[in-house]
Amino acid sequence: MHLHFIGTGAADWNIAAPSADRNFRRFSSLIINGELLVDPGPCVFEYAETFNKPELLAGIKYIINTHPHSDHFCPSTVRGLGRLGADYIITADFIEVEFGRYKVKAVPANHETTVYPTNLIIDDGDKTLFYGLDGAWLPLSAIREIRRRHFAGFVFDGTLGALEGDERIFEHNNFGMIAEMKKALTKYTDRFFVTHIGRCAGENHDTLAKALAPSGCELAFDGFETEI
Repeated sequence: MHLHFIGTGAADWNIAAPSADRNFRRFSSLIINGELLVDPGPCVFEYAETFNKPELLAGIKYIINTHPHSDHFCPSTVRGLGRLGADYIITADFIEVEFGRYKVKAVPANHETTVYPTNLIIDDGDKTLFYGLDGAWLPLSAIREIRRRHFAGFVFDGTLGALEGDERIFEHNNFGMIAEMKKALTKYTDRFFVTHIGRCAGENHDTLAKALAPSGCELAFDGFETEI
């Protein structure tokens, strides 16, 4: 399974002034295997233009969404990709949806400032990924689903970075929370990635990565690609 993080930021980033610099973060989106887009936010087309990757958009066949906040769901992005041939796939909690080579099951997320927040279990027929944003910690119902599988990777919400004592911990993670979850979930996965970093947490990628490093998790950045 190939992961391409085309956006790794939370909603407080100024997307009106985009940059290819590693310290700039777009709203969070992920492309899997070059064809499955997770979260069609407003930065998808801009990313392809800024990084000179026009083929990226043409390769997208399917679109899925975690929740309807505007940094994760943009109707014009969905329409634009639809004109290029992409299909929008609707998901619902605990229902496994099959399309192409994929099986996707949504599970509840702890992100109550929106309606129907979900995390996603994505199986491409070879590897399985847990996509865990937005949200704080993981509900027990999600853990029950996780226990049934082995994952090639987990992706966590890291909105608050190393910040402590912030009330947003009740719907977003900081690095300390992620470290605790990693200790509990290591038996189920091989790699842990962190994305959805708030600008409030700091803008320097290397500083953030150093703060996260003791947990053993990998901090994604816009343009980060890896095989799991």
